[in-house]
Amino acid sequence: MIAVQEMCGRVALVTSKGLSAIIKEHYPKWLLYSVLMLLVGANTINVYADINIMAASMKMLFGLPFALWATVLTLGMVVAQITVPYTLVMGATVIDVFAFMDFSHYGTAAMAAGQHPLEQEVVLLATRRAARPLIRF
Repeated sequence: MIAVQEMCGRVALVTSKGLSAIIKEHYPKWLLYSVLMLLVGANTINVYADINIMAASMKMLFGLPFALWATVLTLGMVVAQITVPYTLVMGATVIDVFAFMDFSHYGTAAMAAGQHPLEQEVVLLATRRAARPLIRF
């Protein structure tokens, strides 16, 4: 999945078009629709896995049933996608907000710092990754 995302990013940088636009221009429709169906399936499985992980984490933290957390998280995401405008207050975009909310790299660095013998290097690498500037297409 990382290789496909990297390839799509590079294609978009060079052509200013997404992968589906490139396939649409250069290949038959049946191939385009096949790739799009695979994409829908992969995204569905990925979102399902993400919701399960978030619901399991919320259950561990707060103790309510897993199904309740999965439902609340799903409804919250659907409502947010429908109601939150792309451009938020003072010109910040949703991408900017998500960039600041990505604390997973800091959490990984903190965990590694307590267990890894090369703690300073691990913390530096993780914080550099989390603080890198966004690439805008």
